[in-house]
Amino acid sequence: MISSNVFSFLNIQTTMFGRRLHMLSTSWGFILMAIHVGLHLNSMMSKINKKMKNSTFEYVYYFGLLILEGLGLYSFISTKVWEDMLLVNDFKFYDYNQNGIIFYLKYIGIVVFIELTVYLIFKLINKLKNKEEK
Repeated sequence: MISSNVFSFLNIQTTMFGRRLHMLSTSWGFILMAIHVGLHLNSMMSKINKKMKNSTFEYVYYFGLLILEGLGLYSFISTKVWEDMLLVNDFKFYDYNQNGIIFYLKYIGIVVFIELTVYLIFKLINKLKNKEEK
């Protein structure tokens, strides 16, 4: 859609539309991918939770998950992914002076935040459903 050569027969200026469509679809695709992985996280987390139950590291484990949730939420807000999802800005500006490792860690934090949030929401729903059945 961005290429004016490929779609020259349409006689439409597609550059801004293509840019906005690209920003919208990549940001939502990123979030939906994290939600999808979060839906499949139950089997892995149940194995880890069983190993950590009544362990000396149980509280450290839960504290670590809480820290990951907080850092992921902070990264989601600070990188302004939500603005891309809602098309608040027409352009995405990156800080090219930022360390690449920090950049990737922020986005990994966002994925972990969304995955854990989806996992916890479905765990709560299952708990309420089981309580209702009894």
